[in-house]
Amino acid sequence: MANLTTVEQLKLLANIVKRLDSVFAERINTQITTSTDSNADYAAEVTDARVDAWANSHESLGDNVRSGQFRLENLYLDIYFSLQSQIQSLTEASLKNSIIYSELKEELRKE
Repeated sequence: MANLTTVEQLKLLANIVKRLDSVFAERINTQITTSTDSNADYAAEVTDARVDAWANSHESLGDNVRSGQFRLENLYLDIYFSLQSQIQSLTEASLKNSIIYSELKEELRKE
């Protein structure tokens, strides 16, 4: 992510969130459909819920949920620190430009 611009990072985050929303919405719809079906295999639903959006199998449904939260938290932190670093760099560059401008302005006054 270090080589991506701020806009690209935000677009990437938006796409990931959109994908997760879609996956969770589909799972909720499946749960609702299954919970009203008298012939449904609920154990199979729990087994299915152990597989995350990236097709990784987890020991339990809870592990899957915690794993997803951990991944999202890390993604948010990566983006946050990357943006913070970019803002700091821009601020430093702006400050340097301001100092250079002031020095040039002072030099022009002397002439």
